Amino acid sequence: MQTTATRAAPTERPKLKALAYRALGRLLSCDPLDAVAQIEDVASCLDVLAWRDTSAAARCSLAAFVTAPDDARAQYSRVFHRSLPPPYETTYTSGGGVSDLADIAGFYHAFGMAVQGEKADHVAAELEFLAYLLVKEVHAIDQRQPAHEAVSRDARIKFLAAHAGTWLPLFAAQIEKVSPGDAYSHLVRAAHLAISADAGELGFTLPEPTAYAAALANMPGPAASPDRPFCEPPEDDGTDSEYDPAERT
Repeated sequence: MQTTATRAAPTERPKLKALAYRALGRLLSCDPLDAVAQIEDVASCLDVLAWRDTSAAARCSLAAFVTAPDDARAQYSRVFHRSLPPPYETTYTSGGGVSDLADIAGFYHAFGMAVQGEKADHVAAELEFLAYLLVKEVHAIDQRQPAHEAVSRDARIKFLAAHAGTWLPLFAAQIEKVSPGDAYSHLVRAAHLAISADAGELGFTLPEPTAYAAALANMPGPAASPDRPFCEPPEDDGTDSEYDPAERT
């Protein structure tokens, strides 16, 4: 006879990943004074996942916030408002334009997630989307719907491979280059390490930042929106998404 604990076991890791992605996304889109209380929770999730390097980066960020709280606002403004380097995927990708944004928006639309007040390719929006896919996966596991579970996992693999994983490593490297050791440098590094660990569990490896060295030479730095992103996925009611894995090969 299958116990409740046994049934719950397959959902433990995706639940923790969803919590970590969502918290990291919100930490990278909120007032820094609201961040301190959340980082310890993120690190605890990462500890349970045994993503130790990721947890260590989060705890370094927490230490930097606690040690120099007055510096946090300046760091946040430098990274996310002055946009050096920019927290937007299309700044780093070779296409860098409408087609990339359209593809990202297509992923969001297929699963019913809307981004308000910010571009779809903002780092916080992409992390929130990964969290939402994991929530969908957990729901499918709970409902014993393996086909729906596979759809959510397939979308996560493709979004990591085609979007978040193509630029977040470079963004983290650039943040470390211009703001070494500050709170947001550690926090973005935690996000990079999280998607790298997740990709590894899904069976593939993200490119190292050095693979993008040529792109760094004359990388543009467009002004970022002063608005922070608000990602509003609807409550998961168990309905099918419009995502078709066959359309994204």
